[in-house]
Amino acid sequence: MWKTSVRYRPLFVVFLVVGVLLVGNYLTYGILLTLPKVGAVLCPFILYYGLLYKVLWMFLDDGTWEKNKVVLLFITIIVSVYPVCYLLIYKLYPMLGVVLYKEHIVFRWPAFLGKITSSLVTLVLFSFGAVILSYTRSKRQTWKNELEEAKVQLEDMSYRLGLRDINPHFVQAVMITGIGRTLMGAGKQNHTAIIKLTEVMRYVWNLDDVGMPDVMLLREWEQVKNLWDILLWKYGQKKVKLIQEGDPDRQIMVVSMSLLTLMENAIKYTDFQKENALVISLSCCGQGFRFVCQNYYDPQQRMQQKSSRYGLQNLKQRLKRSSLPLDLIIQEGQGYFKAELNNINTHGKQKDIYCSDNR
Repeated sequence: MWKTSVRYRPLFVVFLVVGVLLVGNYLTYGILLTLPKVGAVLCPFILYYGLLYKVLWMFLDDGTWEKNKVVLLFITIIVSVYPVCYLLIYKLYPMLGVVLYKEHIVFRWPAFLGKITSSLVTLVLFSFGAVILSYTRSKRQTWKNELEEAKVQLEDMSYRLGLRDINPHFVQAVMITGIGRTLMGAGKQNHTAIIKLTEVMRYVWNLDDVGMPDVMLLREWEQVKNLWDILLWKYGQKKVKLIQEGDPDRQIMVVSMSLLTLMENAIKYTDFQKENALVISLSCCGQGFRFVCQNYYDPQQRMQQKSSRYGLQNLKQRLKRSSLPLDLIIQEGQGYFKAELNNINTHGKQKDIYCSDNR
């Protein structure tokens, strides 16, 4: 379908009317209208088209005048057409040298009123059609904008509710994977594990109190090492492994709970019967870093575990809303899962986040 730009639509209407006038007059009288005569006819047409368009729009729009006032204004405009056209055609235009009537024919009011009424009906129908079309498009765009705004509000509400849920979920997971798996020991090691776990939980609760702001990579990494110490005590060096290359710069910022979420998610699915079941690594170089969390899992056991929907899915939302240039890459192979968070390849570029929703 041929469409005209909104910007040029009035100009298109003018050319359309001019074309109709030229063709209609030529077919009826065999005479082409001159440019002054075309302009003389267009002046009242444009004037009353604008007035009728505005009044009809006001009638459809609930937020403007009362309906009875709009109807009264519409009737006033319609009635004024006859004297205005008479004054223009028989008084003003002849003074300007533009004659739109045959001078040898005697003026008769019935004939004049009939021609003006015919033109007026056409103009009203034309204006009404234009108003209906524009009003429908306007309402459709308004409904579309309201729908988009509602979607954004729902997404924002879901996101904010998710922030309140992820911390209790994480604490519960830490309790299960930490206390439930590590308090089988005794003596000083048991005491040390409890202290480490308490530090992690306090870190999580403090973030929740201040609204989950961005944090230094160094702070987040310290809590990762605390959680790793608990796993190391429980499973030993053959099962869990921690690798660090370089020290994190204090200016490097990450989304809060991002490293811990990846680690906690891996712990939940890791098959600790295998050697090097869980490997955590952090590589730092200047302002760049790469955090990798890789774990082996039992496919049958994983199928039986239901998603809490507060792990990677929530982290993906937080990364999308963050202004930090972070890239989350998820890889899954035969029996292993690898999650990588880095800012090495995203400096000055639009971040591209890949995230699995089934973890």
